[in-house]
Amino acid sequence: MPQLYWSKDAGLPGTAEVTLGLSDLKLATIEKFDVRAGTLRGRGKGRFDDSGKKLASVSLDALSFDDTQLENVTVSWLGEGTAVHIGGGTVDAVPFLAGEDVHNVKLGERDRPAPEPVQQTAPEPDVVATDRDLPAQVRNRAPVVEAPPLREPRTEPYVFTPFALNAPRLKAIRIGPGRSMEAVSLELRRGRDGWQRIAINALLPRELWSPDPESKGADNEDSAQPDRPNGSAAAESQALQQEAVQVPAPGTVARRLSIDYGPQDAGGYRFVLESNDMGATLRALGKFDTIHGGRLAIVGTSAGPMPNAPLVARIEARDYVLVDAPAMVSLLTVASLTGISDSMQGEGIRFSRLIGDFTLTDGIMETELLRAYGPALGLTARGKIDFDEFLVELEGTAVPAYSVNRVLNLIPLLGPILTGREGEGMFAVTYRMTGPLDDPDVAVNPLSALAPGFLRAMFSGRSSSGDDEDVPSALPDRPDR
Repeated sequence: MPQLYWSKDAGLPGTAEVTLGLSDLKLATIEKFDVRAGTLRGRGKGRFDDSGKKLASVSLDALSFDDTQLENVTVSWLGEGTAVHIGGGTVDAVPFLAGEDVHNVKLGERDRPAPEPVQQTAPEPDVVATDRDLPAQVRNRAPVVEAPPLREPRTEPYVFTPFALNAPRLKAIRIGPGRSMEAVSLELRRGRDGWQRIAINALLPRELWSPDPESKGADNEDSAQPDRPNGSAAAESQALQQEAVQVPAPGTVARRLSIDYGPQDAGGYRFVLESNDMGATLRALGKFDTIHGGRLAIVGTSAGPMPNAPLVARIEARDYVLVDAPAMVSLLTVASLTGISDSMQGEGIRFSRLIGDFTLTDGIMETELLRAYGPALGLTARGKIDFDEFLVELEGTAVPAYSVNRVLNLIPLLGPILTGREGEGMFAVTYRMTGPLDDPDVAVNPLSALAPGFLRAMFSGRSSSGDDEDVPSALPDRPDR
């Protein structure tokens, strides 16, 4: 049964008992049925359409297969689409997530031609990084080869099979090994041109919870959430801010994930993702296991249904710790920031805030500026991340001794001379990161760490014309005086 991503091995016994009802010598109803085959169990009833040749709907008191166990399930077929209502139970979503591309895209498969063979090239002259500067676990891997450029987003629209799912009271959804969500309310609706409605409210299981970092040096004067897109209600913005006022104490507040995507009255679609434990959310979704704690909000809009219409959004996170991230270890080691690198592999590096705007198109996130900063380190990033292919192509600035740089940045007259453009900091290195997202190749410009801010452009290859618009900032803006 490909619709359920289930099959029975040949030779295994199976039984089916069906009682049919006729009307005018045509099939009208399935009075009852009971199916047992392999791991599949199902019992219920159904009805046919007026022609008596196609099923119109099936209602099941219970349905189970593999690790999925459901109750009170109704499936209706309307035209070429399918609508499903689930009263409760547990869903193993792993096979559905793995097989989405194969079964849900009717025209224009996502398969792409194989990339051209990659030629090994020398690094750009302004970027210097030697293999011996890397930690042993990175140094001993395969030789570094220049990563190919990321693919361009698809321009031909996808055409989907219409589908709707309403499951307001699921016990749990399994997303992968050791990854799940509990007490889930789920609503999905997809048309031929893409997703029209996604609503998920869930609890994150305790085994995924992050240890709560203490809030030290957080910039309380800044809003804890991003600005709402055009046309959003002020009440929604206030509710979002109140949700993230305080990090939950261990064992007292449930960790939650909420996703809301749907049409706006003013046109287009609105997307909001919120969680009071960013680390647990990313672990549940199988994205990263290197973040502890954090309050997360992503707010954006799209002109039409995703994924055919790009999502333009802002991300903001507060009070999280980055722990044992290979890409960051490589960056800090190559940049000779060994003290911070040791912290990364120990208790982790604390960040007070992550903020930035991005566009998500066909699985590729592109940003002109993301900023993350904490007491020990500030980072900027611009570039692309391909979440479908799990590849990254980023460049930016790393600012060690963040608190010291911030103080220097605030000194009238002298501050701009020492730190250069707004937010750069006196002590900083520029970097470039390419390749697999979980273990990319990292190169830095070591000379930029030695230069005051106003000279750093000479070593990093940037223009020294004084145009600040394209220069990422790893420090908060200086307040007006």
